[in-house]
Amino acid sequence: MGLSRAGTRPTFDLVTGVSTGALIAPFALLGPAWDEKLQDAYTGGYAAELLGLGSVRPGMSLYPAARLEALVERYVDPELIQAVAEAHRAGRRLFVATANLDAQTTSIWDMGGIAAHGGPDALRLFADILIASASVPGVFPPKLLRVEADGIGYDELHVDGGAISPLFVVPEPLILHRAREHAAGGVEVYVLVNTNLEPSPRPTPLGAVPVLVRSFELMLRSSYRSAVRSVAAFCQLNGFALHSASIPHEGDGANMLRFDREAMTRLFKHGAEIAESGGLWRGSEPL
Repeated sequence: MGLSRAGTRPTFDLVTGVSTGALIAPFALLGPAWDEKLQDAYTGGYAAELLGLGSVRPGMSLYPAARLEALVERYVDPELIQAVAEAHRAGRRLFVATANLDAQTTSIWDMGGIAAHGGPDALRLFADILIASASVPGVFPPKLLRVEADGIGYDELHVDGGAISPLFVVPEPLILHRAREHAAGGVEVYVLVNTNLEPSPRPTPLGAVPVLVRSFELMLRSSYRSAVRSVAAFCQLNGFALHSASIPHEGDGANMLRFDREAMTRLFKHGAEIAESGGLWRGSEPL
């Protein structure tokens, strides 16, 4: 939103998303015309209504599957699918990663290709993959996805792609490879990180929930730092320009388990202001 107001929002040729980044990714691909829907998804209060503490139902996960499904299905509609399909036909790409619990590998889904198929089945699969990618283990239950290989159908359990890697530019086996020559030069890579990358020392209250939250934050922060370093190495190897942004120190109280509207609105507004002022991106300096 802030980049759009400043007139500095890039037109992305390829967008990838993991976890909450998977929910943002279609809007990032589609551009400023979809800013209001993206803002509403995070600040409109619907997430707070569905995922407030009163919705916690401990069992297989803190929240029942229907809560996240309802949130995703509110914004993934035929209009969005059609727009993603049109972008795909124009040569722009959208990929989302999930973690396959059964195979213990990352699955990368061509969301534009799925959207281009059209119809109710494409809409359902598109939404299911976003739900799977955002299904933080223990917070939401795993998502069962029906897939087919060599004419044989399989049921696979998928969870948040961040269980393996919180972001990706290329598949992990290619991270230390050179890109094809025609890709070199003029390529710019933008990375959005859904946490503060710097340590935030403070006492941790004794209790299951505070310890769980702080441990999750530590795991996420360390995982992101490692992933950003890998992306920086890939960009350096290929001469690509890297621009990264993360939650600033002022928003350090934010965490992926907190969905109240006031906190999300405050953080969203602060991020938009930083983007509009031109202070959003940092380079590839070591973390």
